[in-house]
Amino acid sequence: MGSRARPTHLLVALCLTSLCLLSINVVVPAAAAPATSLIHFDFDFSNSSSFNVDDLNQQGDTQLNGTAGIIEMTHTDNTTFSTGRVTHRLPLRLWEDADEATGAAATVTSFSTRFSFFIDPTDRDRRADGMAFFLAGFPSTIPDFSYGGLLGVYNATGATRAIAVEFDPFHNWQWDPSGTDHVGIDLKSVVSDITRSLPDHSLVGKMTAYIQFDGVTKMLALTLNFDDNATLAPVHISTHADVRTLLPQEVVFGFSATTGSWVERHRILSWSFNSSYSINSTLTSVDKRPDSSTGGTTPRTGRVLAITLPIVGAILALVVLTCFCFWRRTSARKDSSMPFKTPTSKALVRFSLASRSGNCPFLRLTELTNPDEIQSIDSILIPLSTLRIAADNFAERNKLGEGGFGVVYKGVLPEGQEIAIKRLSQGSRQGIEELKAELVLVAKLRHKNLVSLIGVCLEEDEKLLVYEYMPNKSLDTVLFDFEKRKDLDWAKRIKIVNGVARGLQYLHEDSQLRVVHRDLKASNVLLDFDYNPKISDFGLAKLFGWDQTQEVTSHIAGTYGYMAPEYAMRGQYSVKSDAFSFGVMILEIVTGRRNNSFISNSEQSIDLLSLVWEHWTTGSIEELLDPALGGHSASGQMLTLVNIALLCVQDKPADRPTMSAVNVMLGSNTVFATQAPSRPTFCIQEMDGIDTDMYSRGEFQSTSNSKTKAVTWLQPR
Repeated sequence: MGSRARPTHLLVALCLTSLCLLSINVVVPAAAAPATSLIHFDFDFSNSSSFNVDDLNQQGDTQLNGTAGIIEMTHTDNTTFSTGRVTHRLPLRLWEDADEATGAAATVTSFSTRFSFFIDPTDRDRRADGMAFFLAGFPSTIPDFSYGGLLGVYNATGATRAIAVEFDPFHNWQWDPSGTDHVGIDLKSVVSDITRSLPDHSLVGKMTAYIQFDGVTKMLALTLNFDDNATLAPVHISTHADVRTLLPQEVVFGFSATTGSWVERHRILSWSFNSSYSINSTLTSVDKRPDSSTGGTTPRTGRVLAITLPIVGAILALVVLTCFCFWRRTSARKDSSMPFKTPTSKALVRFSLASRSGNCPFLRLTELTNPDEIQSIDSILIPLSTLRIAADNFAERNKLGEGGFGVVYKGVLPEGQEIAIKRLSQGSRQGIEELKAELVLVAKLRHKNLVSLIGVCLEEDEKLLVYEYMPNKSLDTVLFDFEKRKDLDWAKRIKIVNGVARGLQYLHEDSQLRVVHRDLKASNVLLDFDYNPKISDFGLAKLFGWDQTQEVTSHIAGTYGYMAPEYAMRGQYSVKSDAFSFGVMILEIVTGRRNNSFISNSEQSIDLLSLVWEHWTTGSIEELLDPALGGHSASGQMLTLVNIALLCVQDKPADRPTMSAVNVMLGSNTVFATQAPSRPTFCIQEMDGIDTDMYSRGEFQSTSNSKTKAVTWLQPR
């Protein structure tokens, strides 16, 4: 013990010394404020002296009605498909970067706005489509095809960068809360990041909204009061909005409103706005500037200290770290003869996935995730004894399916919760890589259309992942079963397509991480009791940087028939390769056929993509509708889905839509006049080895190099 204590005491002393130096309160002169123009106004449109009409930029069908003292946002003569906007003429500057030459500090802008408005439907039972307060890049015009449910803010391609707070009385089935009036905050598309459902006919009459954005905390909040309905309590919603990643530096701000085939009037009665800026404390540490006449620290001295002391502290910290690593390495050598014990508490630093045969290498927690996530993973550890009892010692009758990385069993926890236990293959390096991918992602990803990983067990030789149980198993077990597919009516198929699209948008654009799934297919979409879809199996998923467009791998792993051509041929993958897989899956859902051209002995010799393209070009696409539907489908929706699918399977990744654009297109039947698909490509590869997949049997997955590769162009006849 004595020999161990001396290095420890030395380590503590060095750490304390470094911390003392780093915690010195460095006085840095207050930086000059930037020359940002702040915006303040209080317009009452019933009082002409309170505003100047030249301060307002009116677009589309918007009209200032001076007699009534209101701004009419949309047509007043019951005209359908009307769009109007009104914005302030000045741009709002959302941030300023630091300027070393002038000493100007980095700042962020906060703002608050209060406005009263009136929604007046011509028919209380036929109200549409709503209005929004929005911010978009300066200057800004009304996007094409943005009427109706797109609220005049977003376009069908998903290219619009805008933030909107929407007041929506119409239910767009593709993205809105079911059948109710609602408010929402939209950060990237018309698919709201947060919504609040309201009682029917709530968004009628006069209302007052208060919206506040805090540039420091990045919180955007809405409070809505129902002035004409005292029975309704005020509504509050808020969400995190990093405007630096969502918007350009200068934005327009104001209102937008639309109608569709149903009509209502949208009126702005009054509008006030205030902006302010704060020093960005994440970039600059600021204190009061000392008066040089009193002998305080000069700006030059402050800057020197601010630069020098952290460098000195960093060097000392590096020395401490080096000593610590040397000490740990020496201690590890001394303890190498001690038996390894499986850790069971939060104090664990590493765990072993090694089999007794020694074929499986060590896997340290530090390989998996950062220290903040270690606690998250540790909190979901489940004892092996519990899972053995839950699955009746992994009895054959509890087997749900078998995949390339192991077997999946059904189990029941002591409290009665049904679970699916994925038992990874012992001694398999593939199993370890999948485990690492799953554990890295589980700490961050939470979405209703992603399957939840609720536990993990890493005891003895076992590597077990515990998921929520999906009663209807995977999509392929229902869709490609002659009897079960009859349970998938058209409404359920639409629900599945929309749910998977929302889950993919979350992975690609909306989560804290940016994730490419790489193996999206019918067998990796699980269905709960109500056939709500959940994307599963993140063993092949890859994290992407926000500025990263694609990655290349020499180990092509995935499922043929779903793999994009650039991935199958060159190992290039991106969010657009997931879009390709999604397009294939849509065609399978619509037709009830597998895209199995890669199976040489298939009874269906023609592949699905070429079959769909042939019928698309001849105008006979409805002939491919799954016979199990008995002809019961919405013809327009079917054409919409096939059109989106063909856009997703375009040859060039750049020609495929983003998933946010897909979600917008799923909600519109009018965008395709300008978005006709070109002929797609498909890829065929003969495989050395195939594996079956989770929750099902008969799915083919390759994790080895293929013998031959061929890209085939589809030619219409």
